[in-house]
Amino acid sequence: MSINTVQGVPDHYLEFQDVFQKPSKPVLPPHREYDCAIPLEPGTIVPFGRMYSLTEPEKEVLKEYLDENIQSGLIVPSSSPAGAPLFFVPKKTKDLRPCLDFRGLNKITIKDRYPLPLIRDILEAIRGAQRFTKLDLRGAYHLLRIKEGDKWKTAFRTPFGHFEYRVMPFGLTNAPAIFQRFMDSVFSDLLNQTVVIYLDDILIYSRNPELHSSHVKQVLQRLRAHQLFCKPEKCEFDMTEVKYLGYHLSPTGIAMDLEKVQAILEWPSPSSIKETQCFLGLANFYRQFILDFARQTSHITHTLKKENLKKGFVWTEAAEAAFQELKRAFTQAPILRHPDTTKQFIVVTDASERAIGAVLLQRQEDDGLEHPVFYLSHILSTAEQHYSVLERELLALKTACLEWRQFLMGSKEPFERYMKKAADKRRATNPDYHPQDKVWLSSKFLPSRLSQNKFTPRYYGPFRILQLVNPLTVRLHLPHTWKIHPVFHVSQLKPYVPDPYSRQFPCPPPVLVDDVPEYEVQEICDSRLFHKRLQYLIHWKGYPLSECSWEDASSVHAPLLIQRFHCLFPLKPGPSGGGPTVAPRGAARAESSTQAGRSARAAHRVARTRRAPSLSCAFRGPRLAWGLVLPSAFHYTRGL
Repeated sequence: MSINTVQGVPDHYLEFQDVFQKPSKPVLPPHREYDCAIPLEPGTIVPFGRMYSLTEPEKEVLKEYLDENIQSGLIVPSSSPAGAPLFFVPKKTKDLRPCLDFRGLNKITIKDRYPLPLIRDILEAIRGAQRFTKLDLRGAYHLLRIKEGDKWKTAFRTPFGHFEYRVMPFGLTNAPAIFQRFMDSVFSDLLNQTVVIYLDDILIYSRNPELHSSHVKQVLQRLRAHQLFCKPEKCEFDMTEVKYLGYHLSPTGIAMDLEKVQAILEWPSPSSIKETQCFLGLANFYRQFILDFARQTSHITHTLKKENLKKGFVWTEAAEAAFQELKRAFTQAPILRHPDTTKQFIVVTDASERAIGAVLLQRQEDDGLEHPVFYLSHILSTAEQHYSVLERELLALKTACLEWRQFLMGSKEPFERYMKKAADKRRATNPDYHPQDKVWLSSKFLPSRLSQNKFTPRYYGPFRILQLVNPLTVRLHLPHTWKIHPVFHVSQLKPYVPDPYSRQFPCPPPVLVDDVPEYEVQEICDSRLFHKRLQYLIHWKGYPLSECSWEDASSVHAPLLIQRFHCLFPLKPGPSGGGPTVAPRGAARAESSTQAGRSARAAHRVARTRRAPSLSCAFRGPRLAWGLVLPSAFHYTRGL
């Protein structure tokens, strides 16, 4: 191996320049205990795929690829019964990249469940770092060998022959787990202390800038000992800011990669399902930077629902508006601060009809302001959308606490204090009531005899305030027939606002007879047969004609008014199916004294009626229910 000065490597790291140089001769990596094994499920056979036709440019690239890898010893001719298909995909530079289709092999491979590190844990580990050095390994997966006896399983077919790998190729289902296990074993004592590793991307960080060089040399020494090499053109040394895993890292915090943000801003409006999915995939990577991300993308994801795709993809105006709003949000995204478990965390939640959101904040010592650490958003399911406002708020709080549990549980100061303070700030103040004011009274805690709660009005009233017992309770002027205590908490009241289009005179209250409210009848206006039942059109005493209503004859207790009506209108339907028989004038005179006696005896009985709770028993108050048939703004009738 020739030793030459490596461009881009600082002088104080030149003692490890062999780690950054490309070997003059191809060298196969040694066998290790971490060699790539391909265990198969019992009773399965490695599939034999088809061979695709290639264009002339693809054949030229394939020939060059085979010659280079055969010369370096990475692949060798094979007589394996297996054979994976080979095809090409374009690179960003428009060059062609050969790819192997190992999906058939991966389907029957026993999976290695070794975990890859969480991006959030990596970003949390570098909190407080002042210097960064990023290293990129040369060859990556090719640094590990295929375990003896498993090379035949990696065979692939080409127009130039049948070949198999001696090193771990890209595309195997267990390749990421095997390589991550190998890297973790090499740097096990340095992980999350001075080094974080995600596959072949190594980031060295130091909270003390003076110790950074020693930390980098320690890592380079470890790479040399395990025959691992780096690409100097992709390495960055002694930086105060660095791009890593799609994020822009600095001592201040974490920001989005400007190149990816620019790609989002330049993204044209999607015209197909695939374009929409690609945009959402890129935008979703940075969702923790965007407040209410789920709410802003709800109209976009709505276009991808199965029921909306029955007639093809349709990019709606609402989706376009959300698309442009999301772009603007990316231009205003803040820098997320590194979480510090020694300080108090602040959780702020919000909930709408379609989504919930939360933000994790911390107060910074440099400016004394609250800065975001993480954002969280979640689209509500169909069932969750039916939750009440309080339930959605509690769901948002629960989701935030579960998502950020590692920070909130590990914090030395609880966050409930701020939550209570914030709740006090957001709590609505009660209206300023005074004696003689009119208010609506909530029916939530009042007894009701209705068989179904849906027939119960939300408010009764309006009632006049007689006395302010204290700032939170008032005494109301209730009807004398109401046998309840007249003192109520202000939370059960609602200010009465007169309707300029409603009646401008008070409504007479009902009278309770055997605990059943009855209304006084002023006149019988008409009669009819409705579903073989006799009904009368009642003009209620104290109410305008516009509130007359049809009532069953069995519930009307006004015999004199009924008799008078049928005398005036003998052809109208009556108790016998038609109008009553009209007596001759003489008979009428003869019976006049008798009628007068009856009238005198019945005078003590007031003409009233009572009605059953049916659709005709609508409630008309501060909110209209389902009709305008009750002759009262706050009274309703119950069944017999």
